[in-house]
Amino acid sequence: MTCEHIIQKEDISKGIKVIVKYYIESHNLEIDLNTKKRTIRDYKYMDLDVTIIEILPKDNINKDLFLEPNDDYKNGYKQFENKGIYIPQFPKGEMSSSEGVIELVCPYLKKFFHSSSTDSGSSGSPILLKNSLLVLGIHCSGDSNTKKNIGQFIGPIINSLKNNLSYKEKKFQKNEEYKGELRNKKKEGYGIYTYENGEFYKGE
Repeated sequence: MTCEHIIQKEDISKGIKVIVKYYIESHNLEIDLNTKKRTIRDYKYMDLDVTIIEILPKDNINKDLFLEPNDDYKNGYKQFENKGIYIPQFPKGEMSSSEGVIELVCPYLKKFFHSSSTDSGSSGSPILLKNSLLVLGIHCSGDSNTKKNIGQFIGPIINSLKNNLSYKEKKFQKNEEYKGELRNKKKEGYGIYTYENGEFYKGE
């Protein structure tokens, strides 16, 4: 998982490669995005700056290297305000880390502002809850107006993946279309329906 502004769905045709770095350099893994066998899913339709790249069995990545996500959102996003966070980051090829707190949660946008110091090139870094080290979100960018950093909750993404929902685009009437989540091949979840006259509905 990374940010959509780092790797976009369209990049699959550009021969881009992603390097998964291990502490032992000889074990580094090169992922070729120029293949239709690998799914790249973006969540632009949900206004989320998130891209997910499928890891295939042939990649042979040790599952112990994956971080566990926090999926406890039953009390809403506001419950995470003032919580301590930890961000491991790897900008410019050097490992570093930062600590801070979540200062403001924007539930409607599924984003939050945090005080951790991040280096340029850290977009896509995981944001961990300090007490559990579960992944709460990913770092997206800095906000020039507030001078704060912006994080993206991964809760909606985790729920989407758990429910086997997928991003698809399907034509309906002549100039109408739906972009959003599906369940059992029916429109269900979050999406955008654009009508022939240009008006649209956006929501659940």
